[in-house]
Amino acid sequence: MMVTRIKKTVEVRTAKQVGGHLPSARVTNTADTSFTHYLRTDPFVAEWAADVLTEAITDAEESARAVVLRLGGGSVAAVTEQVREQAAAGELDTLASACADIEHGPSGGRCQQSFLTCFGCSNALVMERHLPALLSLAEALREDLQRRDVEQWTARYGATWQILTRDILPRFSPTQRAAAQETQPHLMLDLPHGPKEWS
Repeated sequence: MMVTRIKKTVEVRTAKQVGGHLPSARVTNTADTSFTHYLRTDPFVAEWAADVLTEAITDAEESARAVVLRLGGGSVAAVTEQVREQAAAGELDTLASACADIEHGPSGGRCQQSFLTCFGCSNALVMERHLPALLSLAEALREDLQRRDVEQWTARYGATWQILTRDILPRFSPTQRAAAQETQPHLMLDLPHGPKEWS
């Protein structure tokens, strides 16, 4: 009994010296054995483990919320911090995404294309803030399919539907999609055919 108590004291002291990092605290046992038999009931180690778990969950949540998609073959890494900040603030919004460079559209010069071509453009950026509009667009397309001939619908919206449902929406978690549905705007399907600029 005395040996076990001494062993626990040494394990706890060692764990505290390395800030609770069990692999570094190993002296004679594996990290699993040290935790299971000596450290699990220690308040310092329990608090450290809770902090590590909280940090991991926070990091995962922030990573999920930081979803930034660059469409049309563009590289997310090539997006400057200034453009990211402008996109995050909504200053570069189109209908359901942001445009990293509206002055240099796919046809040359200021972009005058349909909003639906944004999804195939390398200037397009999609962030979580666009999710409500993306869900509305998906719903409007689905409703339009009920009223239109399938071949006609596919010719007009097929590419947009594929990018939206296979490349964009799956990047967001069910929780993010559920939250976005709470603020989903109503979208009229003829609106996407207008120019990208609002004014």
